Amino acid sequence: MIGLETDGRMTLDGKPVSLAQLKAALLQAKARAGKNATVSIKPDSHVAVDQLTELLNTVRRCGVTRVQLRTRVDADDARAPRTGTDANRFNENERS
Repeated sequence: MIGLETDGRMTLDGKPVSLAQLKAALLQAKARAGKNATVSIKPDSHVAVDQLTELLNTVRRCGVTRVQLRTRVDADDARAPRTGTDANRFNENERS
């Protein structure tokens, strides 16, 4: 699993890695698994979209096209008020 922090730091299976190390690991995974190579990415909840896009492009350039995007919710985010249509549905379900 690739972790991505807001400051750009990356981890691979919980261990810090450089971009070059990550690319090497992705190329090895592609060589082992072929077209079935799959990678999981778990970005910090505050990572900018362009940071995530850059990582996804790196993964794709290494030949890995199957990506699982994992999410994690910070405690503060979980308590944030919901807005919009989804919030209305959520609130209706809570009352049921």
